[in-house]
Amino acid sequence: MACTNPETCSIANENSPYHEMPTSASIMENLNLITTLADNIVRTISAGRSVTSDSKKAIIEMAHDINRIIRETQIKTEYTASIIEVKESLQNTIKEEISKLSIPPQTKSYASVASTPRFKTSNPAPTPATKPAIIVTPTNKVNSRQEVIESWRKSICFKSCNYAPSRLQVISNNKLRVEFDTCTQRDDALERLKSATTVNAEAARKMNPMVILKGISNDVPSEELVSIITGQNDELRDLINNNDDMFCLRFKRKNKNPKLYNAVFLCNPLIWRKIMDSGRINVDHQRIHAENFSPFLQCFSCLQFGHVQGKCTNNIHPCSHCAAGNHTYIDCPNKANKSATTCYNCQMHNNKFNTKFDTQHAATSFSCPRVKAMKERICQRIDYGS
Repeated sequence: MACTNPETCSIANENSPYHEMPTSASIMENLNLITTLADNIVRTISAGRSVTSDSKKAIIEMAHDINRIIRETQIKTEYTASIIEVKESLQNTIKEEISKLSIPPQTKSYASVASTPRFKTSNPAPTPATKPAIIVTPTNKVNSRQEVIESWRKSICFKSCNYAPSRLQVISNNKLRVEFDTCTQRDDALERLKSATTVNAEAARKMNPMVILKGISNDVPSEELVSIITGQNDELRDLINNNDDMFCLRFKRKNKNPKLYNAVFLCNPLIWRKIMDSGRINVDHQRIHAENFSPFLQCFSCLQFGHVQGKCTNNIHPCSHCAAGNHTYIDCPNKANKSATTCYNCQMHNNKFNTKFDTQHAATSFSCPRVKAMKERICQRIDYGS
């Protein structure tokens, strides 16, 4: 922040024309200007965690204005000491505040701009890993989740083993999902449960993962995508050629840009992880952004999961906004009333299982506990590899 030109930044000497004695009115006016500029500097610095290029220019200009005002108001009256004190205090404050901030370079080379990724990758989403698991079903009727867990504990003991289950989760129909760290542990548990009389156990079946490629040009035929990707991406060629049925186009989706489309592929875990690690795929003239695609589905008619509105067979069609059963969201009279927002699924779950889920959200909200639970359950059924 220090001025590099001593001729313009230093206080004028005694022979300077600015050394003339100012009037009281001009002194007060300049003091008011100094106060205003100081307030502007504080607000500009405090406006964000970092100083932008425009903010830095504004700070420098205001600091120069302060120097100019003090230089022009060079006083040998009773105001001199106070003005100099104000100036020094402001200068010290500005220097201290600027030293605390990390100001990026104001100019960037073409190379640095070109090397900057289009999408933020500093904190990428963690790649999920799938643990081996078994599904345990009680042979006798159970009435609560606790009874399911008790049946499991009575059927097997791990005291003599060098491992233990990594996770237990009660899922639908009073079944228990038990995860292990390795396939060897899972297989050993399955073998020991063959003689159990209180439960039946089987290896958890897995779905193959899916990936979505976003922003493919309409000039690229979707039926040629697999061959194009295979030919243009060396890191995928061998994996795809060795697993012809494990990389196939499932369906297309619209893109916000009408000149583009998105494509969803089903693939095996090896291909999926390779694509996720790369982040982008070569498709003709483009480098296409790739993301994991979840098969999570929620019906906007009955608000349940696993199917879409076009295939809904339920007779109940509650409102996703207020949970009323006599109208849907389209006809909801309470759309503008946020206090009327009630999640139908959380409300039903609380009534059935005596839980205490917060219901002040829409049934289709991503923050809904039931939506989160179903997404997690779907994720657990997918084999992402390890």
